[in-house]
Amino acid sequence: MRLAMVWQGPFIDGARHSNGRGVGFEPPLGHNRVSFPEGPPFAFSVDPHNTEWPKLAGKEAGYAFKGYWLDGKRRPKFHYQFLAMDVEDYSIAIPGELDAFFRRYLNFNSKAHYVNLWMRVAEGKSILEDADGSYVIDQKLRMRFESSGQEKPVIREEEKGMELLLPVELSHGKFRLIQEIYW
Repeated sequence: MRLAMVWQGPFIDGARHSNGRGVGFEPPLGHNRVSFPEGPPFAFSVDPHNTEWPKLAGKEAGYAFKGYWLDGKRRPKFHYQFLAMDVEDYSIAIPGELDAFFRRYLNFNSKAHYVNLWMRVAEGKSILEDADGSYVIDQKLRMRFESSGQEKPVIREEEKGMELLLPVELSHGKFRLIQEIYW
C-alpha cells in the first residue's frame, strides 16, 4: 500500500520468475533507483513534528489491498483501504525534455471524518524546499505536490535523517493529491 521504488530505464528481467516457482526479489534493470520509506504510508498525529511514525503496517494496522485494474493504455490503478478510507493510487510516466518523470495520482474517499491524517512521502539524509515550491531529497530526487488541501508538506528531523510529511485534508470525505517525481 505504498510506493516502494522508482527508477529510470528498463523494467526487470523476468526470466527467473518464468522458471520454477518464481520466488525472490528481482531488482530493476534501470538506473537512478530511489527507494521510498518502508512501513505504513499514513499516520494520525496531533503534532507531526513530535510524534514518532508508527511501525505497525499491513492488516494489523487497518490496511487492505482491494486489487487493481488496467486503464485503456494498460497502466495499473491500485485500490486499497486504510481503515474507513478508500484510496485509488496510480502513476503515469510523463516524457520530459531531458528525462521522463512520474506523475502519481491519489484519490481518497472516506466514510469517516478523519483529522490530523498525514502521509509520509519521502525520507533521506537531507530534504530541502526549493524556491519553486518543490522538495529536493538527498540532492538527487525532486518532488512537487498539488492537492485539494491548503496545508503545505512538513519537513521533520528524525534519528535516521529527515522525513517529508504531507497532510491529508479530507473535505466531505474526499482528498486528491498529485505527486510529481523528477530526477
